[in-house]
Amino acid sequence: MPQRIITMDSQILNTISLCERRTKYAVIDGIKPEQTGEALERGDLMHKMLEVYESQRCNLVDVNSPTWMQLLDETNGMRPPEGDFDVKEYAISAGRFFATKMDLAPEEIEEVIRNFNEYVDFYKDDPWETLAVESVGSKILYENEDYKFLYTFKIDRFAKRDQIMAPWDYKTSKRRQETSSLSNQFIGYAWATDSNYVIVDKIGFQKTLKAAERFQRIFLSYDQERLSEWQGQAIRWALIYAGMLTRPDDTLMNLTSCDKYGGCVYKRICESSPSARNWIIERDYKVGEKWDPARELEKGAA
Repeated sequence: MPQRIITMDSQILNTISLCERRTKYAVIDGIKPEQTGEALERGDLMHKMLEVYESQRCNLVDVNSPTWMQLLDETNGMRPPEGDFDVKEYAISAGRFFATKMDLAPEEIEEVIRNFNEYVDFYKDDPWETLAVESVGSKILYENEDYKFLYTFKIDRFAKRDQIMAPWDYKTSKRRQETSSLSNQFIGYAWATDSNYVIVDKIGFQKTLKAAERFQRIFLSYDQERLSEWQGQAIRWALIYAGMLTRPDDTLMNLTSCDKYGGCVYKRICESSPSARNWIIERDYKVGEKWDPARELEKGAA
């Protein structure tokens, strides 16, 4: 049999480690709840504004990125003005443009814009030199005669300060939360970029806190032993995932995961009789494309 190439990312690693059945619904079948989470869209809007701002500020505009392709579209876009202009104000205008394509309430849009404005002002003397914005890539996780596992990633910012070069991840939240270094996403960033550091750039939306409390950059450090350990664990999960792909209609249910993180979004399906599940999916969910890290990577690099 020819070698099979399977693409992985942190989302698949997270999902397969929770539950095979959840992986089938989310990754293979492309089943999603009808409503997109408000927090996800709020974070997406902030990410787009930061991409526009940082890439303009550092002369790193990629006209082929999804964000810039929308902005530069001759018919429905919002091209930057000619000559000198205020990069922050343009990023805010771009944010309002993208917000028209989201399901955010007007007050939520204004909250994101207010926090973006305060964030930029807070870090106006940023000592980090931006090297890349919304960069994408892949790296071979493991390969044998049967499989080649490609680990794909998309990094919000890659920056340098003194002798340290590190991938960054923007995290928006309305609640104060501890940042754990035990994260497939963060360790995967460090492993994939051959860095021993990851910066988690936290952007808090708490109205009662001062800027210094809402905007925090968490410095995570990983030695080579931890990165090698993560790779070994990821390979084992990848092999489980590969086995599951050969029998997608015979997946195990991990009942200890059903109530984690506020409850699994597919709980209603699994709580129904097997014969009624297709009806539940048609009634309460939408079915789109299956999750494909390679396709998502192509979108970022298009």
